Amino acid sequence: MSTKSPSLPIGITVRFTSSYKVIEYISSFQGLLPLAAWCPSLRSNAQHTLRSLLVIINKPFNRHELMKGTQSGDNKNMSTNKKKKGNQGRNSITDPSIAKLFEEKNFAFLATLMKDGSPQVTPTWVDIDKNNNTILVNTAKGRIKYRNISRDPRVAVSVIDFSNPYHMVTVRGKVIEQINGKEADEHIDKLAKKYLGKDKYPRRAPGEERVLLRIKPAHIAHMR
Repeated sequence: MSTKSPSLPIGITVRFTSSYKVIEYISSFQGLLPLAAWCPSLRSNAQHTLRSLLVIINKPFNRHELMKGTQSGDNKNMSTNKKKKGNQGRNSITDPSIAKLFEEKNFAFLATLMKDGSPQVTPTWVDIDKNNNTILVNTAKGRIKYRNISRDPRVAVSVIDFSNPYHMVTVRGKVIEQINGKEADEHIDKLAKKYLGKDKYPRRAPGEERVLLRIKPAHIAHMR
């Protein structure tokens, strides 16, 4: 028997533990029935279990909330660095577990704003300057992200752990400095060594002018 979904589906996150593995299932309401049929622990009494799940969830999520990772009542793993301790306060990325995400061979996703205000996202190599509590991204003049930040310096950066994508950090901030010339050239070679194992950046186009962007965090959210 088919289940007709409502015009505005209710997004849910279902978590349960089996053999020390946490399984997450994100779906609209109609996805509950396949879930019950798939899981032996739910199959024996599907209707009662579904009613219980709806009571536990007790909240509709809109489409923008589906991928938050942790929902209300399960925020132990989410930190916004609100407690200040030395330089490791709300606007600091120098916390060791956060800094490690930037220092290891993980890709970042940099969001900038187009002229019409719409977002543009680019996967990119990333670096960190812990002495100045800033994020470093290397680009080239003429690239979309370069044109965007030259017009509007507001950006967002997200980095996930390559080996565990549920360990991640998101940062909102501004580009506070554009660095050209030798320092930008040396930095792209440093990133080539980190990500490609090569001493020189091999993908440089003739006449390309590198630009090093320094991003100052304004808000940090860390999940692990």
